[in-house]
Amino acid sequence: NRLTLGYTNAWDKAAPVTLSYNTNGSPVTQTNLDNPKTTEVTRVSIEGFDLEYRLLNLPFLEFTPYLDYNRIKTLDNSTGTHYGSMMRLGTKDLNIIFKPEFRQMTGNYTPMYFDSFYEIERFQSFPTGAPMRPKYEQLQNQPNTTVRGYYHTLYINFFHLGFEFAVEDYGGKDKKRVFAAAYIPLGSSFQLSFFYSRKGYDGQGKAFEIDENAQGAAELSKSFGPLMLRVQNYRKYYLDSSEKTF
Repeated sequence: NRLTLGYTNAWDKAAPVTLSYNTNGSPVTQTNLDNPKTTEVTRVSIEGFDLEYRLLNLPFLEFTPYLDYNRIKTLDNSTGTHYGSMMRLGTKDLNIIFKPEFRQMTGNYTPMYFDSFYEIERFQSFPTGAPMRPKYEQLQNQPNTTVRGYYHTLYINFFHLGFEFAVEDYGGKDKKRVFAAAYIPLGSSFQLSFFYSRKGYDGQGKAFEIDENAQGAAELSKSFGPLMLRVQNYRKYYLDSSEKTF
């Protein structure tokens, strides 16, 4: 079967929109929860349609062009189109996968809205700045312009041990992102994963500098047949009173 059609829908029923601030202009955390306190939340709903066609399916080579169209349903005219290809070189157990992808979107849209760092970014968008803004509020205030860029990914699979590296760029220092991940199988049904991401850097030489725009996460997952249970590390927010950000 060479042709694949897909549909995805994801949502957050209580996405932060407006944070609560004290009289000094600093954000406030919830009592005993350490999460930033909000004065307004909303439902965020995202849907996506995808199409791919496998042109080559050889034992050591696979080539599949694809097209994705996504929209944030709860924002006006928030859409993005992704088009690229997936090329696999190697066997099933030992291979390299390269995915060059180009994107065109509206200014109030962001790809991969729900990612490994969403529990952090739902309260504070990255790159960080003052006043801090939740991810949804940041998109609400973007101009209705056309944004173009790319997201290129390289995967290395070595007998179920996987590594991923990606670069994302839409032009300008604040619109660059680097992502790296490692996937380590533990037995037949568990997997331990580590993620790193940094947004808003100037030059590839600074992509792995650790600062307020760098993020890391760990994740343990277990499969139950067609279902997957994922547990991420506990998050706690610390207020930088001088910068009035977490």
